[in-house]
Amino acid sequence: MNQKSCALWKTRYESDFNQNTYLYHYTSISSAAKILHTDSLKFSKLSRMNDTMEAKPIITSYNPNHSQTMTEIVQYFQNTNRTKLQLLCLSRDYSRSRTKVDDYTKYADYSGRGFALPRMWAQYAANNCGVCLIFNKSLLIQLIKDTLGSALIHVDNVKYIPKFKTCDVDEDTFRSLDNYFISNKNDLFRDINAVGFFKKHIDFVKYNYFTKLDDWEGEREFRFLAYGDEEYFIRNVRDALEGIVVGECVDGADLSTIQHMCPINCDIIKINFTLLGCLLSDIERSSK
Repeated sequence: MNQKSCALWKTRYESDFNQNTYLYHYTSISSAAKILHTDSLKFSKLSRMNDTMEAKPIITSYNPNHSQTMTEIVQYFQNTNRTKLQLLCLSRDYSRSRTKVDDYTKYADYSGRGFALPRMWAQYAANNCGVCLIFNKSLLIQLIKDTLGSALIHVDNVKYIPKFKTCDVDEDTFRSLDNYFISNKNDLFRDINAVGFFKKHIDFVKYNYFTKLDDWEGEREFRFLAYGDEEYFIRNVRDALEGIVVGECVDGADLSTIQHMCPINCDIIKINFTLLGCLLSDIERSSK
């Protein structure tokens, strides 16, 4: 491990651990190779997310005077969600543990770090046969802001809740939705108006696109929401890449691929889950 990246491999039990420094992307070997080769990350349409609730607008009203308009508004947002909204989703660290440091540092236990989430390794990193890419959070956020400009709607942690509320839309919110809908009724995809609406109603955005059921809480998700027709690619992501963690089940050929493609200034480590906690071991770098 190089001196520059010492902070990268701190446990949550160390007093100077900062949970807001890094973001994590779990993926397969083939997808990681594509990311490293093209030096880019791709946003995905909201409709392609694996949570069936993602593309369903959380807008309801029990006021009979709203019913017809609300039906049209919901249909509009369903269409917008399906065709216009895009996400880039990453993971983040748990907060610093209050457990006694002495109980854990002797094992160098990395449990709770964003690269050590068992569900993510199983679900998104080919059942521990993939990798986790570690990005500097502030650098990646700035890169995405510079790339997407006004098309980027919001950037935030995902909030996890037991259930979505089925509550009446208040009159102010309804009037805002109704006025927005009427102004776009003859041209449903006036992009400037749409982005403006989303940015003006951040509470609406947070509840519809940055809130998930707590069954997903183990993902520790941090996401970027953008609006547009084209698929967004974020280039030059190597500048923000600080580490690669290789799954414990990665075979020799795939390991060689990642070793060869890993940038020189980027640490590469192997992860192992044991009875003593989550452990890391160095990987020898291949010659370039």
